[in-house]
Amino acid sequence: MSLLPLCVTLLQMTVQGVFAAEEDQTISAMEGDSVTLHTNLTQIQGDDHVLWRLKNNSVETLLAEVYNRYNISRVCDIGRFRDKVKLDSQTGSLTIANISTAHSTLYLLEMINQHRTLNKRFSVVVSHRPVPVINRDCSSPSKCGPVRSDVDYKVMMITAAFVIIAVAVAVIASRCNKPAAGQGT
Repeated sequence: MSLLPLCVTLLQMTVQGVFAAEEDQTISAMEGDSVTLHTNLTQIQGDDHVLWRLKNNSVETLLAEVYNRYNISRVCDIGRFRDKVKLDSQTGSLTIANISTAHSTLYLLEMINQHRTLNKRFSVVVSHRPVPVINRDCSSPSKCGPVRSDVDYKVMMITAAFVIIAVAVAVIASRCNKPAAGQGT
């Protein structure tokens, strides 16, 4: 019996174990949400190296990394991510706070240790928040008037008050300028 098929099978199992890629994940979020991309690690070990990259078109950019061996835990200063990205130095998970549509991209996670390399991909899609719809009760004509803001209402009331005052002043002025009955010139 030849050992060659056994060695090839073991080699295939080893290569698949070393470079195993978990299933890609798609994450949907709304603008303003916080999104956490999980490594599923409970604790980064001494030799673990966790790298987070962004992929736009074919360009990859380092976003964050944790490498305990060299006491590295950093988030790179990238414009649209400035002050929004938090890296959990215990688990390697990445959180993006107050996310916007500019953060919709492919996030690549690479976890390396002396035994294996694990790659995960997160496709993050951020949508605009829907515009709220004002529902009105139009069950009767009196209830279905135009929607007015408080400011519009106040302006309308002040304008009406000025018109009333102007009419009153005009009436008083016209009476003051009339000659009294029995007085002739």
